[in-house]
Amino acid sequence: MGTPTLRLPDNLDRQLTVLAAQTHQNRSELARTALEKFVRDQGRKQFMDTLVSEAKAEGRKPGDTEPAKRWK
Repeated sequence: MGTPTLRLPDNLDRQLTVLAAQTHQNRSELARTALEKFVRDQGRKQFMDTLVSEAKAEGRKPGDTEPAKRWK
């Protein structure tokens, strides 16, 4: 497991400390959970951006139905 070192603004550092005390979790666990969520959300955003770009390239707009597929 990697061990990144982060510099946090004082206000965020205080908020993290308070949240850790309130939730009975350590600061590392809270930071790890937040980073995991951020990375996951970024992956989803990139996926959706790709879908939108492909749809626009095909001339489709939001609400358009999926084009009929032809089966051979």
